[in-house]
Amino acid sequence: MSCRRACLALQEFARIAETYGDGTTRLTCEENILFVNVPNDKLPAMLAEPIFQDKFKVNPGGWQWRD
Repeated sequence: MSCRRACLALQEFARIAETYGDGTTRLTCEENILFVNVPNDKLPAMLAEPIFQDKFKVNPGGWQWRD
């Protein structure tokens, strides 16, 4: 991903965080972005955003805690 595309994606993530939550995001050491403080009733609309439909996966999998 080019620097310009990455910058545009981060700006879009900031817009989404402010639109559906309180603007808070967190980055993981695996370079994932977490949207925190998003009410459950706003999740369907947030997940329907175009950026999550074709560019970035929601909950892509990977490491999971197992008992």
